Amino acid sequence: MAIVYGLLDDVVRTYSVNVGTVAKIKAILFGMFKYAINTGEFPASNPVRDVILPESVATPKPTVAATFEKVQATLVALKGKPLARAAVAIIAYTGVRPGEARGIRWEEWERIEKHIAVNRSASHREVAPPRRRKVFALSTSMMICAKSCSIFGMRRVHQSAGTS
Repeated sequence: MAIVYGLLDDVVRTYSVNVGTVAKIKAILFGMFKYAINTGEFPASNPVRDVILPESVATPKPTVAATFEKVQATLVALKGKPLARAAVAIIAYTGVRPGEARGIRWEEWERIEKHIAVNRSASHREVAPPRRRKVFALSTSMMICAKSCSIFGMRRVHQSAGTS
């Protein structure tokens, strides 16, 4: 047990990882020893079983969401970059994951019902179903921003659909 504790402590001190990462490393080590025990390659009990996480592990920093003002300032800074603006607005105002935002298609934005359906996730050139199919209601802030910032290119979308 002391050897495993020392190994985890060395990882923490060398790489400055947080408690979640150390817990995952411990779980992987536990699984490796479990496999070795079950296949007869390791004759003892699992040395990771009762190991506690080192005291030197950093506590995770709290996640802080951007304020409405910060999002607005970012959108202003992205003037002239409609795709970047759309990505920032969608992620900020709906809470979708970046891969889910990359998977959204224009036809999934229901303007009248004010929601976006998330039917796929895209990452590393692979498209897959999202973890859960979701429909995000667009807030009033998102709709106002979409109209005033023109992040979705609403004029172009409506014109191509035959409306203005």
